[in-house]
Amino acid sequence: MEATARKMTKVIDELIVFFFSVGSDGVRMDLRKLEDGYELSLKSRYDPAERKKVNDLDRFLNQAEKNEGLEEFFWQLAGVSGLGQDSELHLIGQMVDCRRLEIGADTVELTLFKRRE
Repeated sequence: MEATARKMTKVIDELIVFFFSVGSDGVRMDLRKLEDGYELSLKSRYDPAERKKVNDLDRFLNQAEKNEGLEEFFWQLAGVSGLGQDSELHLIGQMVDCRRLEIGADTVELTLFKRRE
């Protein structure tokens, strides 16, 4: 399996953990392999009492600058680190090339794109 596909499986894993942590009762997901990368779309409900955490997802995914060295550093730590969910969401923000996030009153729709390496 190519490196980008492996990284996308980590992204999926972390996002599913995140959505269940904010009260999801299920996550609809579509992962597509495109010519130049992978596109991941997710849709989930969340508990409105967890809105702050959902807003944090927006903050982590929409970081001002992407740091390629930081992505590689975090990727090497992924799975062996106890840094917590915030660091995992930060990792996702560093890994993806494009993102679209729509937050409703009790739903989240997220689309991420990662170019092939």
